[in-house]
Amino acid sequence: MQTFDIFINIPFAVTPAQGIDEGLLTGVSPAKKRAYVDALLTEIEGFSDESYAWDIRSLTLGGGTISSLSAEDFRRLMLGIKRWLPLTPETPVFATADPGGLTVGHTNELRACGQPQLVMRYFTSDVREADVLGVRSPEAEMGKTDILFDQAGITNLAMKVAVGIAGQTPETLLRTLRLANRTGVMRFELLCVGGECNEELFELATNWLVEHGFERVTTYDFVKPGGENPLVVNWYQAATGDEPQCGRIAFGCATLSVDDTMMWSNTGNIDTYSSCADSMNMILAGSLKLTDEIRQQQRELDAAYRY
Repeated sequence: MQTFDIFINIPFAVTPAQGIDEGLLTGVSPAKKRAYVDALLTEIEGFSDESYAWDIRSLTLGGGTISSLSAEDFRRLMLGIKRWLPLTPETPVFATADPGGLTVGHTNELRACGQPQLVMRYFTSDVREADVLGVRSPEAEMGKTDILFDQAGITNLAMKVAVGIAGQTPETLLRTLRLANRTGVMRFELLCVGGECNEELFELATNWLVEHGFERVTTYDFVKPGGENPLVVNWYQAATGDEPQCGRIAFGCATLSVDDTMMWSNTGNIDTYSSCADSMNMILAGSLKLTDEIRQQQRELDAAYRY
């Protein structure tokens, strides 16, 4: 039996954040999203003959947001995941969502699947900075979401906070961190806008998080005990073959999977993926045997990535 972290790629966002979400699809029709969910279910079912023997350490739904899917499409996806993957009531489930974008249907399905941690795209509490990103200010939207969390009994949260927004100051960044650090927040992820880090602001955010009990585990990830997402922390180690051995199985377009001997990637073209998910040869973009040289490269990446 091999241990895996499972990743499900949701490549959609309802409202993209400028400088953060360039890789996500927006303005996608409900029919196209439905076809993508159908393709995910087909691909997951295609592994059912072997997945029954997997030891699943964690499940992550990310890339984009689960709130970009309708409650019905999300329900179909989660029912398929529970049917074809050997999850347990104790399996940690990590899912990214937009403040104000979740429904009772989303939270109910997450609670029925395992132990959820909702990762909120909080970004900034400053209205002007939110306008620069092109998103709604999250603080008012979080009020709606907090009610859902209370109803569903979801108490484990993570916050994505943006650093380097045009016009951002130390004062506005610290206010965002203070407001984001609400009850139940176990993890923070710092996002550098435009891919370039404002070193002064990033150091300020890092120091504040450490002072408030969050351990820095990777370059951008800060956690309290019990708040880690093992997929995130071990992003490169999963490919090294080191002990304890843990792989990554990723479903969806533009994903990379790794087991104890191979790594393989799915096509990045969503239309190709959606129409050919029943044919592994069609959606497979490439595969590579894990040689000692490649494993050493992964170890070096992992060492640079961890803090």
